[in-house]
Amino acid sequence: MPHTRPAAATTNGSVLAPRLFGLAILAALVMFILVGSGAQAQTPSPTATPARRLELAPIEAAEVQVLKTQPPQYQLMVTSGLPGGCAAFDSITVKRDGTRIDVTVMNSMPTGTVPCTAIYGYKDSTLNMGADFAAGTTYTVVVNAGGARALTKTFTTASAAPAPDGTAVPTPVASPSTRPAAPLPANVGTGGVPNPVAARGTQVSVLDAAIGASTVLAAVLAVLVIAIRVPRSRG
Repeated sequence: MPHTRPAAATTNGSVLAPRLFGLAILAALVMFILVGSGAQAQTPSPTATPARRLELAPIEAAEVQVLKTQPPQYQLMVTSGLPGGCAAFDSITVKRDGTRIDVTVMNSMPTGTVPCTAIYGYKDSTLNMGADFAAGTTYTVVVNAGGARALTKTFTTASAAPAPDGTAVPTPVASPSTRPAAPLPANVGTGGVPNPVAARGTQVSVLDAAIGASTVLAAVLAVLVIAIRVPRSRG
């Protein structure tokens, strides 16, 4: 009876290949899960819009300009402040009583205490005051009367001068503005304060996620090394 030789044992390379391939797929899946969970952790959760209130805006500058029209048109250029990242310009209105012109500039601020950036901004506005002004008369423009940073501006229209056709044409003249003493604007509005603690918390959470991912990757690499050494030792 002829002698038969048993089939040769599978080589170490043919055994290691499927194991290494499976471990590589497992490592890739673990990294994919970690990256996905880290992205979800960094996505801010939606928050409700805080309620807002109106307050007088700090006034930085105001200037009366006269347009070359017949009759002359008057407009007021106003620069108001936005004290903090939560402040938003709301409106500008005018009310006239004789030679006094009251202008009100309002900002919108969140109610309560909410995180805001400490950035002082500016808003330029143009207000048309019309053409109904008498010649040779001084007018007073008060912007945000009673506010912490109000501003008063006066201008005088010149006496009527005869035009070529004999019609009197007033020549308006503006005067410098005055401002009552007021403290310097705060870096942050009354509706919010800077919140550096929240920014640090976000940085710490991202760092923790990166450290966790590195730890898992090191563990997977250790398993791969053990899987490679075990068959070699058996052989």
